[in-house]
Amino acid sequence: LPSVALQAASMARPLVATRVGGLPEIVEHQRTGLLVEPEDPGSLAEAITLLLEHPETARKMGEAGRSRVREVFSWESCVDAYDALYRKLAETKIHA
Repeated sequence: LPSVALQAASMARPLVATRVGGLPEIVEHQRTGLLVEPEDPGSLAEAITLLLEHPETARKMGEAGRSRVREVFSWESCVDAYDALYRKLAETKIHA
């Protein structure tokens, strides 16, 4: 996951990103930011302009992004997810 995107979201900044790598896991389109197709500078410019022209929308997306980072990408959430995975794998191995 791109750490700069997580950091920006944790600071309640709306994200404009391309649909590559781990970015779509962080950015929920039209909820925490805007996703555009790669190699489409026109769409990128339109998305940035939209947020600049609608600061209340940008603020709401930023707040939603901060909440998402706290819920999904916090250390506690990551540890809990790994713990659940390890328990499931151990349980599967025991019953196999």
